[in-house]
Amino acid sequence: MLTILLSTLLVASAQLEALKADWAAGRPTRPFLVTQVIEPCRGGEVKKLAVCIGGSGETLDSIYASQGRHFAAAGYRVLMVENPPDDIARICLERGSSWLYYGRDALVPLIDSFTQGRGHSCPRSPIVWSGFSLGTELMMATASVCARPGDSFVYNDFLCRCKERLIVLKYEPNGLRNITPSYYEEGDFPERMAKLAKLGRVIFTEGGLVRDLELVKSAAPENVTYFQQPKFAAAPNETLIAPPSSMDVSAYFDACNVDPANHYYKWELVEPWLNSK
Repeated sequence: MLTILLSTLLVASAQLEALKADWAAGRPTRPFLVTQVIEPCRGGEVKKLAVCIGGSGETLDSIYASQGRHFAAAGYRVLMVENPPDDIARICLERGSSWLYYGRDALVPLIDSFTQGRGHSCPRSPIVWSGFSLGTELMMATASVCARPGDSFVYNDFLCRCKERLIVLKYEPNGLRNITPSYYEEGDFPERMAKLAKLGRVIFTEGGLVRDLELVKSAAPENVTYFQQPKFAAAPNETLIAPPSSMDVSAYFDACNVDPANHYYKWELVEPWLNSK
């Protein structure tokens, strides 16, 4: 565990120093991510691909344990992706970019090599885009550029409207990494997922407000499946009625059908969904 932590800290430090060097020299930012490819456990021609993006602070080891090993055992070639370190967020903003788009710009070229050189105009196997927690954001940002008809999308977090969250919360708990200039001009999370739903199947494994989930479903009813957290499944809240004063995080989570204690990658929901094609 100590070795993994030290390795993660060294990579984060290297990314921060590279950003500083580019900025000082007036060079364009050269983004990079920590990634690893796993070949499928089954032999034969690779026909299934999965991109698995971890949550906040997750390493390749934990992404493998929660996502990668399952997809590999199911016959997928898997690209596992760590999120960029939080420390780079301020410099990205100062340079006119953001933590999220730094990650997207690093991941987009890796998708081509992962699909074995299949460029945008060439046929390729469908990709399952899988994001856990914070990784859903990098999943959406990258898939919006690289996804094609026939791909599918695993959204393993609660679906929300970030603009609304910023308005009703007393403070933004995720700091600078969640600031993306002009982000809402392209739509909030539900609108972005609705666009992806028109390309292929989507599963939401940790619910959210019925209002937002149904917005995505209305874009492609046959493609969208969602599950609420068991704690709220019997009577989930339909929409958010903001109180007169701002909410703390706990009250916001309760209002949005979020159960932090049951927040994990839900392969037990993903596997049958994948097999139901």
